[in-house]
Amino acid sequence: MNRIFRIIILSLVAMAAIALPRVLVAEDGTGGTVSPFALGAGGRNTALGGASAAIWGGSYSLVWNPAGLVSVERGELALFHTPLFDGACSYSTALVSWPLLDAGVISAGIMHLKIGDIERRDSDNMLESGDLSNRQTRYILGFGRTIHGGLSAGISLKLDRYAQGEYSANGFGMDVGLGIRREIKSPLVDGMAAGINFFNIVEPVYTIVSEESGDPSGARGGIAMWRSMPGSLDDRFLFTSDLVKSRYSETGLHAGVEYSISGMFAVRAGYDAGNVTLGAGFRVHTIEVDYAFRDSDLENYHLFSILYGYGETSSQKLAKRRIARDEEIQKKLVFETDRYETDLISSSMESGRRALENGHYNKATGYFEAVLLWDPTNTEARDCRTRADALTHIKRADSLFVGQMYSEALFEYRLGSQHFDHEEIDSRIEACEKSIGEAENSRAILDRMISHSLELYTSRQWADASRAFEEILVIDPGNSIANQYREKSILRNREYYDSLIRRVEQAVSRMHYEEAAELVHTGLENFPGDNILISRLSDIERLKRRAGDKVPAGAEVATLKPALSSAMIEGLRPDYEKGVASFTGGQYEKAIDSWEKVWKVWKGFEKVEEYLVKAYQFRGMDLYTDHSYEEALEVWQKILVIDPGNEKAARYIRRTREEMGLLERTRG
Repeated sequence: MNRIFRIIILSLVAMAAIALPRVLVAEDGTGGTVSPFALGAGGRNTALGGASAAIWGGSYSLVWNPAGLVSVERGELALFHTPLFDGACSYSTALVSWPLLDAGVISAGIMHLKIGDIERRDSDNMLESGDLSNRQTRYILGFGRTIHGGLSAGISLKLDRYAQGEYSANGFGMDVGLGIRREIKSPLVDGMAAGINFFNIVEPVYTIVSEESGDPSGARGGIAMWRSMPGSLDDRFLFTSDLVKSRYSETGLHAGVEYSISGMFAVRAGYDAGNVTLGAGFRVHTIEVDYAFRDSDLENYHLFSILYGYGETSSQKLAKRRIARDEEIQKKLVFETDRYETDLISSSMESGRRALENGHYNKATGYFEAVLLWDPTNTEARDCRTRADALTHIKRADSLFVGQMYSEALFEYRLGSQHFDHEEIDSRIEACEKSIGEAENSRAILDRMISHSLELYTSRQWADASRAFEEILVIDPGNSIANQYREKSILRNREYYDSLIRRVEQAVSRMHYEEAAELVHTGLENFPGDNILISRLSDIERLKRRAGDKVPAGAEVATLKPALSSAMIEGLRPDYEKGVASFTGGQYEKAIDSWEKVWKVWKGFEKVEEYLVKAYQFRGMDLYTDHSYEEALEVWQKILVIDPGNEKAARYIRRTREEMGLLERTRG
């Protein structure tokens, strides 16, 4: 038993000590002495000696301690009945309860005591014909709610009606209860509960003729402990005890024990303030039937009760509500994802076209690259990027030509003409070659061309190196260095091509179709028009369509629930939903902050992993479009921590590193 639980129990005791003197002080001429409804309700509760302040038996808690109504998991109908004395008298109860999910549990009931065969006499005490009957009925409306953790509170409002012959009267009353229930890691007990009910803090007093009568105020407090039996986790032993004190009555001790077998059958015994009680009960599906025997000085009673649970449990309803809420969140996130992708692609394409028209080719390349990073299959973006790259090379070549750097200009013209037809490109290439041949320092120009070509070779740009050495051989066909390294470049380029094909096949075999398609697109940039790559890309797209959104068998791995209490897990929800609100509002950095708090505590909470990955994707893309490549890489690498096989993240990282490498080479 931990310190918090001790403090709560001591608080209950302290409240009882403070409240009891106030509710138990007698006032002359008001109230009754014994409650007409002292028998309570429920076969189980009666068999346990009426020790029910901490035994929350579903709907019957409305009678014993309304704080226990929180134990009602589904709609319940409970009936309780016993004949009294010679059969002319009876005591019956009917209760109904309905859980309101997070709001609490509402319950209503009728308790009815009928006493028949009463002699009818006149004012002179002369016997008259016919019998009288005395009927006392209690109408109850109650509510119970969990306050925090295992602590709950309840309240019940009562209308008592007394009727005998032509006389009748009504009285109003109120009960207030508190309770706490905790699972305890102990070798002695598995759990413990404590409860206290201040009954009739407003006494239901009614006046008949000139005399007042009613139900006296008082308090009922108790504890209950239970333990699973060794060798059988389904069998359980329970002990419960109450102290009850009402106005005009001595403090009464109530206690009971119960042994339940697999939650289906139970035997019980109890002590009810001097009377012995026994009982048994069984459960079939949602029906509970209980019997109790109660010994008394006047007569032995046989009491029966039946409880029927109907409808879905609160847990099932909460699960459905959570699923519905998740579906709504999913719709919002899908909408936001589609909107973001559409806006990003549309705005980037528009900015890229505008930059291309205005001659800002480097900027245009960046915009089209951002589109391809998000949508690698966008053919318009790929064609526009190729055109922007080509025009960048041509623009750079024109500048180099004006500066009489003919070898460098020639190389740039060749790169520009590789994927783009320009009306004057051939004449400019001829002009470069002629200028190199006529230049007085043609040897120095040739040396610079060889040096540049070797740099391309050492940086593993085999295709560009091969073309550069070919340019040298056009000017100097007998150059041995150019011949030697041209052959090496072709060989290395072929090895790279074969390696690329193998990587594509490996990605396809793992069903990583996006990775395979990205590899093929990269290959086509280096080997434009290659029939094998074009054919393989068509095959990959067909396989992607066939696979659809199906998840391979065994791909989903259950996430184990951490050793957290239900309250701690539910405490994660505010940050989770705050992240959803931030994400749908386009505040991806704030969404990440909120969802990371949840993910670090429990990775399997709702869909936090899936949503966090999306937030990382979008935040990284924002950084990428701002050319903050290192920050984008850092964000995207977090995706691989959550999902090591995420193909999109791998593609983002690979392309960003290529972009950073290209920038480094350009600066160099």
